Amino acid sequence: MKSAAFTVTIRATSITISPGNASVELLHPLLSLFEYDDEFTEESHILGYMLDTDTDILYIHKGVELSYLQRLLGNVIFVKDEYDKCDPMRFEYEEIISPRNEDQQDVIDFIAGTKGHIQNIDARQLFLVKQPGFG
Repeated sequence: MKSAAFTVTIRATSITISPGNASVELLHPLLSLFEYDDEFTEESHILGYMLDTDTDILYIHKGVELSYLQRLLGNVIFVKDEYDKCDPMRFEYEEIISPRNEDQQDVIDFIAGTKGHIQNIDARQLFLVKQPGFG
């Protein structure tokens, strides 16, 4: 029966569905694709979803097609929440070990929003990809 309303929240890192417990049975065709049996350890594994029973929220992989979720769940309310809630950044830090080079100092400045990276002070989330050894 597809009468209950489900809230599907599209987040930066995942898609959440609540109430999660009620959605599991309806989403069985999808969730079964995320389960596999390891023939070497003789164990079953789940990859791509997690049900948090304390909060009654189902977390699924970000790559799932939203129209497929709506087709399986029926009555769906979509919410877009790109940012995870996080504590505000603290800009004070204690330097225990000095940066080894200018590249590491630049990464520290980027994260702290200092020097040439002042625009990062108001950023809710930062993303930086560097080689190992850069900070």
